[in-house]
Amino acid sequence: MNVQLGKKLMAVTCISMLLSSCAGSTEAGPQATPVVTHSPAPTAMQSVAPSEPVAAEPSPSPEQTGTVEEADYKQYEQYVQDDSGDPLVFSQKEDLDLDGNMEIVLAYGNDDPDPKMAFISRVYVLREVDGEITRLDDETIATGGYGVRDIKLIHLEDMPQTYIYCGLSNGGGLVGFAVYGISGDSIQTQAYSASASGAGEDVLQDSDGNGSFDSYVQNRFSYEVLYYDVSRMYVLDDGEFIFSRTSVDIPEYPQEIKEVVLQFMSLGALRDGTSSEVDQRLEELYGPEATAFLESLPAEWSEPVHYTIMELEEGGLDFAVDQQGNKANVTVTYPLQEELQGDGEDETEVLSYQLVLTFTLQKENNHWRITSGSYTYN
Repeated sequence: MNVQLGKKLMAVTCISMLLSSCAGSTEAGPQATPVVTHSPAPTAMQSVAPSEPVAAEPSPSPEQTGTVEEADYKQYEQYVQDDSGDPLVFSQKEDLDLDGNMEIVLAYGNDDPDPKMAFISRVYVLREVDGEITRLDDETIATGGYGVRDIKLIHLEDMPQTYIYCGLSNGGGLVGFAVYGISGDSIQTQAYSASASGAGEDVLQDSDGNGSFDSYVQNRFSYEVLYYDVSRMYVLDDGEFIFSRTSVDIPEYPQEIKEVVLQFMSLGALRDGTSSEVDQRLEELYGPEATAFLESLPAEWSEPVHYTIMELEEGGLDFAVDQQGNKANVTVTYPLQEELQGDGEDETEVLSYQLVLTFTLQKENNHWRITSGSYTYN
């Protein structure tokens, strides 16, 4: 996959976020925690995203769901006394948790038809019991560091109550979502998929088209996944979204010696054991011993791979290639430092050394292939 210049510029500005996110990740599963993908006509798979989520089908009774009647909505708006200065853009009245009492969801913001311009500034969830209005949970929805782009009511597969869907944005190149449910007098997060860094689309999905969402996918394609096209899938199981597998769009087999080693290392950094595409390419590059070799490496090797892929001037790997006909040796080095306690209480000294990885390659059928690998510290 060709690396776009715009992506690299974003990568440099976000490098501090990268280092913290790489170790855990995913954005959810690998880790984790949508942009709408709508077809012109209904299909077997439906998706929901922040710019235009699909709302749950309303009940036939106007008293239980649908837009709040104007006379009712005024009393709820008077109750919340919103001071954001934004207009009311969403109002829905329904028994969300099926306890026999009505909940009212009010959202203020800008419902611009351009999804890039739309936003939700405040969300209020109220409950009405015997004519008395109370507010649920002040600090859950639309209060975090992510922008809320849209809000809808949705259904989840095999779960009877109705949920609040919010489309999220990190203000850059990534959009995600959060799903909230009512539990007693509080609002609980049922699902969450977003990232402070990187670029991509996290999409809630209805795989059988029955109007209830049962899975979601995290799509990533920037520096946080080394510019591969990566999709991480989650499925709803017994009320929780569980990580299922990772899919990676594998580029063409590299032709240059250095690129063979670098692709092996970068895919090794992405590997989570659930992507058959990654495992297949690693075996093509190295052989059946690829997984065992990667798992034997110390933790320090994966971090500089990101710097190298992003082509930064500092922090990357140094490659030395020695080719002799159809055979080649590649030495990959990375400088390390460790702070050690000195003799005195306040004395420290810095130990500098290198991690050195050595690969032997053989050219077979016009392709370079790794035949062995090892590492040491110098």
